[in-house]
Amino acid sequence: MKAGELYTEDLPNPSSLASELHNWHTKWSQEKETHGSSTLPTTLYSTLPQISSFYPNIKVLITILCTLPVTSCTAERSFSGLKRIKSSLRSTMTNERLSSLALLHNHRDIPVNIEEIIDEFDRQYPRRLQLSQ
Repeated sequence: MKAGELYTEDLPNPSSLASELHNWHTKWSQEKETHGSSTLPTTLYSTLPQISSFYPNIKVLITILCTLPVTSCTAERSFSGLKRIKSSLRSTMTNERLSSLALLHNHRDIPVNIEEIIDEFDRQYPRRLQLSQ
């Protein structure tokens, strides 16, 4: 119920939340008795498609919970990396390049094929890679 209090402004009909929660609990209790616990959804994301139009407040709450990050570590790590990338020496960098460098820094585990990058650069800017004679 605390999530309902916190997100009251986001709910379509906050006054009916208590009765929706009661009906929701009853529905899943009966489902468990009838079919066993193996048919119950195990994650919030797998619960979303099973919410009918009878539970608009619960649908909004579960959608909000699915979009909230579990921790802020990823965001903090991203900002720390951005601080290292965007130094005073690189202050004239364009937003596109800064975004690309930040993505490369944050996703270091994804392998980069340097040959493909050189070929792509050659296709886009053919004159820059010509050797001066």
